[in-house]
This record gives sequence, C-alpha cells and structure tokens, in this order.
Amino acid sequence: MLSLHMQGFFVDVGILIILGWSIYIPLRAGQMYNGPVFCMAIAAYFAAYSTRDLGWSVMFGSIAGILVSSIIAFLLSFPLARVSGFAMAVATISLTFIVQTIIRNLEFLGGAAGFSFYPEMPFILPITYLLVFAIMFFLYRMSNSRFGRAMELTDFDRELAGALGVNTKKMSILLQTFSGVLGGTAGVLYAFNIGTLFPEIFSFNLLIYGFSIVMVGGRATMWGGIDFRPYPLGYSRIFSGYHWPMEEYFFRLHNYRPAGFKAGRSHKQKVYKKNRDKFESELIPYL
Repeated sequence: MLSLHMQGFFVDVGILIILGWSIYIPLRAGQMYNGPVFCMAIAAYFAAYSTRDLGWSVMFGSIAGILVSSIIAFLLSFPLARVSGFAMAVATISLTFIVQTIIRNLEFLGGAAGFSFYPEMPFILPITYLLVFAIMFFLYRMSNSRFGRAMELTDFDRELAGALGVNTKKMSILLQTFSGVLGGTAGVLYAFNIGTLFPEIFSFNLLIYGFSIVMVGGRATMWGGIDFRPYPLGYSRIFSGYHWPMEEYFFRLHNYRPAGFKAGRSHKQKVYKKNRDKFESELIPYL
C-alpha cells in the first residue's frame, strides 16, 4: 500500500507525462505552441469551482473542465493557425499570462490567496495511469499513420508539405485542439492531486519545465519523454533548492546531444534500415 506522499509523487509523474505529450504533439509538426499551460489553468479552476461551489460531481466537473479548456483552445486555434515559430510562441505565452492575471483578479476563484477545500478525486492514481496508457496508445497509432507522416513533413518544411497536399492550417487547428484536451486533462488531475490552486502555479516556470523535459527527453519521439520525466521531478523532491546541477546537466546534454536523450528515427530512416539490402542491391532511391 502506497503512502499518500508516494501516491502524490506517482500521480505527479503521470501528470507531467500528459503535459509533456501536450507540448510534444504540436512541436512534432514544428509549432512552438505553449497553450497547454493556460488550458491546464482553465480546466483545473473550472473543475475545482464546479465541484465545490456548484455542487457538481467530481466526474462531471472534471469532464466539464476538460471540455471548456478544449473549446477555448479550439477557438483560439483559428487565429493562431496563421502563424508559426516564434510568433506562435510569443502569442501563446502572452495568453498564459493573460489567463493567470484574470484568475488572480477573480474573487470567486480565490484570487492570489488561492482556491481550496474542494472534494477529492477517488482512485486518482489508477485513473491517472489509465489515461496515460490510453493517450500513449492513441499517440503511437497516430505517429505511425499517414497523419503522423504529414506531421513529420510539416516539421521538415511547411511550404513543401503544403505543396504536396497537406492542409497545414487544418493540421494546426487539430493539433492545437488536441493539445488543449491533453493540457486540460493534466490540469484536472493536478487540481485534485494538489488540493489547493494558486495562479502562480500555471506560469512560465511550468512551461519551461515541460519544454525542458520534452527537449531533453527527445522531441522527435514520444518515448524519450516517458523515460526522462520522473527524474527531474524526483530530483526536485529530494534536492529542493539546489537547481544548478540539473541546469548544468540540461546545458551539457543539449550541447552534446541536440536531438535529445532518446532521439527518434524518422519514417524514412526506419524503412531504409528495414529494407537496406533491397535498396542497396537495386539502387533505388527512397523518397
């Protein structure tokens, strides 16, 4: 039987896995989308407020929180689909601070003092990892589908992808919306795991934390982040206040292995390795 501390730790690991995937998905298509953080804040506060002050059940409040954050991500994706790269990064970071400021100035959400005394989610640990495995299966299937190949091509060259028939605008809208769904899921789980919400939690620090895990774990594969995400969380729990060794590690790893701790191979490389003898004997170029 796990103690409450260890249960909270493993739930945090699952939440970070989901948060990392929410950042990984648009990044896999070359989009610096930072929306999962403000989607986390919206879903977390909505679920907490609806279950405490409106009397909704935990299940209904959680689903509603995820739905609200997903709708907001979908509506914002239309103007954001026209931009990419640094412009999208700046726009979504600004939205994060706007949402944080709005929450801080709403008294019924507790403002800067925080929001607490809402119900607990029963069986939060198995629910968290049930969601992790379900999302993992979906992402694995998507990565090995035609849509996943289109994402790789868009990351390589957006204009080339458009010339080959990929609707990059619709892809951007879909990826941002799905990222909002995952961010909202992480936010709801976080709200019921921590028990008290503060606007400062959903800030630039959380965004940097998520991006560092994705980039260090490997931005080209969904598996690298799973391997790496528990380590910085465990490090922060054990060596609280001593950040420079981990920052030094991030710096050196990024310099010596830019593709990440677990760099993934592209579809072209996988097919070539599988059929190397055939390609070399027949001298048929692939793609």
